[in-house]
Amino acid sequence: MNSNRIIREPERLKLTGVPNTTWWRMEKDGTVPKRLQITKRGIGWYYDDIQEWVNARTVTQPLEVGQSLPPRRVTNPNRPKLVVVSETGNTVTKLALIAAGVQVE
Repeated sequence: MNSNRIIREPERLKLTGVPNTTWWRMEKDGTVPKRLQITKRGIGWYYDDIQEWVNARTVTQPLEVGQSLPPRRVTNPNRPKLVVVSETGNTVTKLALIAAGVQVE
């Protein structure tokens, strides 16, 4: 579908879940669709561009133990990498501990 429908900020936020400031930084990095200048003070995005971006970021297969999570944006190389450490239990807590540099069994 090649729609020319333009969406504004509230709908972009609802579709992506990415806050405005984070989106702005990602736009500067070139990792998200660029905004359109609709009027002197109004901006928007093509709906199809946003939808393609969201679909490209969707994980379609479950992650396996030891597999890295996909990066959310350009990351700091010194920041600890998030890795799946358990298929059961509270994986989110374990990922948070790994990100904080804590050894997890």
